[in-house]
Amino acid sequence: MVLGEDRSISSLAHRTRRRIRDVDVNLLLSSHAQHDRCWEVGIYLDSMLYFDFGKHLFEKTKRGPRGRGATHISIYDCEWRICVDKEIVASNISIDDEVIQEVKESFLGSTIQYFERRSRQGVFLLHFDMSLSIEIDITNASKTDSTIVELTLQNQDRIEFSPRGHIFLDHDDGLFY
Repeated sequence: MVLGEDRSISSLAHRTRRRIRDVDVNLLLSSHAQHDRCWEVGIYLDSMLYFDFGKHLFEKTKRGPRGRGATHISIYDCEWRICVDKEIVASNISIDDEVIQEVKESFLGSTIQYFERRSRQGVFLLHFDMSLSIEIDITNASKTDSTIVELTLQNQDRIEFSPRGHIFLDHDDGLFY
């Protein structure tokens, strides 16, 4: 929620969650995220990544206001690899301060281009401009039942990637009257 925004009737909003296809992910990315530039990259809890793109927003949290991008990617409990020109430059198991800084510098100013699934390898890929990509390995994600990647778009739709290879869209259907 954006600070200062009147959301007094937000409790009347109805959100739906439905399974979507790979092509739907790319349609949503091209409609709501493809031109947003990355301005923040971070790591938390040793191996979880986040990326912020586009307009700066502030949301209320229990700890106070928190800034994030209009488009936001969170990568949770799974193995991931960051590639530049198809060469792995970082992964969830080879992360240190120097690598983190390199990753930040590589992604700043980049834009999301498209999503791809490589079923045989058990990998989701998010492709960015500047020859950047993130490989998300879902073969090891069976350790969790939680969402492993969450992508929030400008319109507040949320794309969730499950550890079993399913993709869901969490969408605000509007208000009940």
